[in-house]
Amino acid sequence: MDPAFAWFADNGAWPEHPGPGSAVVEQAIVGPARLLSHVETMLGLGRPAIAAVKRIVVYRRKLEAAGADRFWSDSFGAA
Repeated sequence: MDPAFAWFADNGAWPEHPGPGSAVVEQAIVGPARLLSHVETMLGLGRPAIAAVKRIVVYRRKLEAAGADRFWSDSFGAA
């Protein structure tokens, strides 16, 4: 099943679809993010999904490990 593209299909609103009718059967309608994911999968470039909160925690730990004398270090004390 090849996906059909619609600009706003990733937004969670009423799904768009190609064609003049009011519905599409047996066809995925994808927006830019899901189209990129589909192309990555087809090229074997896929990766395991990671939750945004986990990425943020890992990024924060790396910032903290970079040292306390950085320009962003004071912002950690503001929380």
